[in-house]
Amino acid sequence: MHSSNQSNIPPLISWLERKLCHRPPLLSQAGNDAPALTGGQAGRPLKDGMTIAVVGGGLAGPLFARQLLALTRERGPNIKVVILDQTDCNYCAGLMTALAGSSLQNLYGLSVPEEVILTTIGGCIFVNSADSTCITVNNPLVSMLRTDRFGEAGFDDALKYRLLTGLEDMKERLEIIEPVTVNEIRVPQGEAPGRISYRRQGERRTLEADVIAVATGLRTLDRPMMHDFIAQTGFRPPAMMTASVTEVDASGAKHNALGNRIIIADNLLPNTMVGIIPKRPNWITVSALHRRLSCEEIGQLFAHPQVRRWIDIPHAEAALRCHMVCGARVCTTPAKNFYGDGWLVLGDLTGYQRVLKDGYSACMVGATLAARGLVNYGASAKSLARHYQVPLARTFSARDNQKGMGLFYFNERLARRKWFPPMLMEAANAEQQKHPYGGLVHCALRALLTGEISYTALAPMLVAGLMKYYALHPARLLKHLFARIPNPQG
Repeated sequence: MHSSNQSNIPPLISWLERKLCHRPPLLSQAGNDAPALTGGQAGRPLKDGMTIAVVGGGLAGPLFARQLLALTRERGPNIKVVILDQTDCNYCAGLMTALAGSSLQNLYGLSVPEEVILTTIGGCIFVNSADSTCITVNNPLVSMLRTDRFGEAGFDDALKYRLLTGLEDMKERLEIIEPVTVNEIRVPQGEAPGRISYRRQGERRTLEADVIAVATGLRTLDRPMMHDFIAQTGFRPPAMMTASVTEVDASGAKHNALGNRIIIADNLLPNTMVGIIPKRPNWITVSALHRRLSCEEIGQLFAHPQVRRWIDIPHAEAALRCHMVCGARVCTTPAKNFYGDGWLVLGDLTGYQRVLKDGYSACMVGATLAARGLVNYGASAKSLARHYQVPLARTFSARDNQKGMGLFYFNERLARRKWFPPMLMEAANAEQQKHPYGGLVHCALRALLTGEISYTALAPMLVAGLMKYYALHPARLLKHLFARIPNPQG
């Protein structure tokens, strides 16, 4: 899994990261080779001449379409896939881990296009109110855009353009309609096909489809079209956490020592963790969890001494590239009822991802499972439950996500205590003085960025690292803890 020289890593940490890391998904290939079930064996089997409509052209929709075409290429059925894409801005922030890149290659035979790579991330600077510590990332991450913007190519759009790579002979079976505004989705009922009403170039149009896959993303949940879809199907979206993202022009920085490293700012602004992500030497993304930041708060963040130590942008609130902070959402629990007879939901809308971590792998795995289930076992609710929802839930544990959310909120509470921020940083920096790659504390903090270790393992690792250090330095522990004791005369 790791690409750099393992001799440069302490043996215990090297062993832990090998044993505990998530591997790129290697889904069973049996589904590809199994004969397609028909008649009484499969509910709503796919047949020649059927149309499968995919609403949404971000990441999950095109990957699902590609997998459908690949699976039906050799043995049928002869289906048509239609993608309806609105092509609007899909947030600027984009960070792909090595795990997601390997998943893309393993599941789809595709690599990250070179033109979308803005910066390769090789490290992280973890910052809290007391200090900062530099963390080495063993497997580089890719910093990019989701959609074409600012004259740069975006990953989602590049993937859509390469959807037929290696499948060029399937061109006649694929149609991409863009840009469109979808006004209504009516799912199939019995033998009657579904219907999608949309507007293109001011003209209202209708598409009939035998199977409808909705991959429109979390942003569409506030739209009347999705309200109607939810009322019609009983789809229950995932619970979500507020987030935000914006892009900052860093050309006016007095000092910039980020290089190819991300800053993770832990509760420098109350009740939020912020990522400051390089895109180009003079361009950074600011992404926040649990808060929609205001422009003024962006200025406060960059005015904080612990941030200014690494990058100093005076009046950062005036350097926003879009002159605004976009609201965003992060899933915290799985969705319910996200499939039925002749329809299914894909991508972030399912809520099946490793919460607060890399969401790309979940989209890739979900799209693969959905396509295999449809082709081999039909489009009934029963077959989708068995061959789509169940293996998806098995791959992305809701229980581990619950632990992740618990750890996130517990960290927020600890960050408000005077004793915890310096306690954490002292232990982390002591590890780094002993070895540049760090120890258990660094391993846990690194996992927050790379997503390669589950929360189930991450939390005990962090606790063990702190206990190991302060067992050898009890006087320093007492010094930190004593600092929080209130003055009885106060």
